[in-house]
Amino acid sequence: MWIEEFNFYVLRNSAPDSIIFRLNLYEVAANGMPAENILKSPIIFKTKIKEGVVHLDLRNYNISTTKDFFISLECLDDKMTKEMLAFSGSIIGPSYYKFASFGPWIKSRYEGLDFNVTVSYQKE
Repeated sequence: MWIEEFNFYVLRNSAPDSIIFRLNLYEVAANGMPAENILKSPIIFKTKIKEGVVHLDLRNYNISTTKDFFISLECLDDKMTKEMLAFSGSIIGPSYYKFASFGPWIKSRYEGLDFNVTVSYQKE
């Protein structure tokens, strides 16, 4: 499958300027946790959206996989606080997170962010 689009909903963004994010996609390890990054190059993007859908067209990145995958969104703004930014989420878990880019993944049984991807499949 080819991963074509990524979307998420911002409930509140009170940052004075654009917010910079890094999008990552990971293979799923045998233990069900995120494993190796499947991206060939970093996907870094900005948004000024204060409330609404953030849409990222991924077609030019030519991302494909034959397996399940995880998506993570990392805020690269070191001045960002949880009071400044809120996303649409789900009360159904689990969710996965880490405190630092190179830190270990932690599985939480609690809610997480709602992400949406559009994929296409090759006909056989």
